[in-house]
Amino acid sequence: MAIETNLIRGQFMLGEDFTLRVVCDEALTGKTIQFVIRKEPEDATAVYSVTSGITLATVTIADDAADIPIASSGTNVMEEGVYSWAIRRTDSGQKRSLAWGTLVATRAASAA
Repeated sequence: MAIETNLIRGQFMLGEDFTLRVVCDEALTGKTIQFVIRKEPEDATAVYSVTSGITLATVTIADDAADIPIASSGTNVMEEGVYSWAIRRTDSGQKRSLAWGTLVATRAASAA
């Protein structure tokens, strides 16, 4: 399942694998990026983080998309609610947010 967002808001099911697609308004090729989810934007500790396995795709000449794999094992322990996310450039001397928004995390009813 792929979720595509435009820097604002997305929704996902806890405990399920999915891919979050974020379109950034700049080229990402050759840049080191990290994806983080935090309960609150100012929290010091991320509840989920991805630095590898992110796939980059060209959308337009100036814009790229980042496909971020989210593993069920990483979200299974999270609680339902609204989380803040960000894609950050982590190259030396270039640490800054490229895109950010919110994700609503829900849990499916268990099968009987």
